[in-house]
Amino acid sequence: MKKVLLLFLLLHPIASTFSQSKIRPTFNDLEIGTDFRTNTPLRGREMGFGMPVYRIHPLPDQSSFAVMLRQKNPNREMWTMKGEVMVFDPASGQAKWQRKFKYAQSQWLLEGNVILQQRGNKLDRLNPENGLPLWKSKGIAFKIFPEFGRALCYNLQDGGFNLMQGVDLETGKSVWNRQIPGLYGWENLEMLDDETALIKSSGLHTVKIADGFGWDVHRVSHAEKVDMGRVGLAVLTGVALGAASGALSGGAYYAVPYGGGYTNIFLEISSNLVHDNGAVFFASKNKISCHSLDGQTVWSADLNEKQTSKSHLFKEGNVLYMINTGYAMKYGSPARFGTPFIAAFDAATGKQLFMKVWGERKNYFTDYMVQGRDLYLLYRDKLEIHEFSPEGLTQKNAMSMHNETEMRSFVSDELFAKKDSVCSQLSLDRDNYYILSEAGDILQFNNDFVLVGKVDKNILYKNYFESAQFRFLGNRKETFIVSKADNMPVAHCEMPATVSRFGTKFYYHKTNLNVVEVDMSQFLAAMATP
Repeated sequence: MKKVLLLFLLLHPIASTFSQSKIRPTFNDLEIGTDFRTNTPLRGREMGFGMPVYRIHPLPDQSSFAVMLRQKNPNREMWTMKGEVMVFDPASGQAKWQRKFKYAQSQWLLEGNVILQQRGNKLDRLNPENGLPLWKSKGIAFKIFPEFGRALCYNLQDGGFNLMQGVDLETGKSVWNRQIPGLYGWENLEMLDDETALIKSSGLHTVKIADGFGWDVHRVSHAEKVDMGRVGLAVLTGVALGAASGALSGGAYYAVPYGGGYTNIFLEISSNLVHDNGAVFFASKNKISCHSLDGQTVWSADLNEKQTSKSHLFKEGNVLYMINTGYAMKYGSPARFGTPFIAAFDAATGKQLFMKVWGERKNYFTDYMVQGRDLYLLYRDKLEIHEFSPEGLTQKNAMSMHNETEMRSFVSDELFAKKDSVCSQLSLDRDNYYILSEAGDILQFNNDFVLVGKVDKNILYKNYFESAQFRFLGNRKETFIVSKADNMPVAHCEMPATVSRFGTKFYYHKTNLNVVEVDMSQFLAAMATP
């Protein structure tokens, strides 16, 4: 009798997890737009699950989907912490398995055929066929590489956020480890080739995914200001989710001390990476340097840590220019830090050619733009235009914004405006400048930087994907597919710019939070990267 009772107690959690009423997905074919070339409808398939879809991930077998469902608070339009996760077969319309899911405690990390379930420092790989663990391990996954059978993780009980581990996706065991800091998050991950990643995290680190081999350049890219009389201690955890694949995409967890505003952590006190002829240039809080891609330091120069902040590098000829913005990131937003300055260095030797320091610490550069030899510096409340050269800067003009609107950035090359039947790239308009305000408006200025007005948001579209022949320009409600030859629309559909793409298929939410699947293969004869 005792053995029977023990068996019941052991099996009860599993039974209760999988025994709730099964969700039966519903499918509905619908017309979503028109192909103007043939004057024929574009069609999609709506999939409903009786609960809002939080994420959907087609598995590589092309016959099933991993789906995360999540309830919403109808009164405040906010996600709740309750939901379900499942894998279903759309051919049969049946769920292979499903279970309840508590978003406050767990999350799913999806890449290829890999489903990792993260619960604090516990990491499980789930079998897509039945939802049961293939293995259980310890660690926090930052990035998954199914093609190499590896996940890059930090185990808080074995090395913490200082020791990165390469976890074998077949066994859940660590097969290599490297001293690569992760406490303040990864700022960026890019692939140098098919098997080697370059991670920017308190310096630069190359990592061969399979065996962890690589080189390191350690730098300081954060600062902490603490009122020790009032400080508290807590742990912030968060993940920066990546692009359309829904995978981790180099996102980082943060575990940083804070104390209700008494401890200030300033992050991203570093620059972008500039690649040139097999070398990479990089600036941090304490140094600016050049490195070969085999890890050799070509040159390195000290920077004033009391002045440095988040910075931008660009190279013109044999000169490397550094724009030190005067801000760093605090809790995900810009905050004043350091002192704005612009410096130039000989790209071959690192010799400083000039440095111009701005005296106003309360303001900072929000963005910059280079046109020919002119450098446009945007502040929150004004714009300056300087002619730049290796010898220094010469101010040509300065305009103050008198409309009490704070400026954020110049518009990117991705932004288009549709007027009549033509979609025009705003950044190529030679008669006007366009600036994004902190309020989210696009402001139009003429060449004398006199405010013309706000651009109607209804005519603005983002270039979110390109194939060999077409651009996909979308906003929150619709997409125009335009020819690259003349920017004229060849198709229109209700698909928003927040669409996710897997191969030739696009997925987006309807207002009821069902998901629509659209096959766009007729516009993707020659595939391009997103």
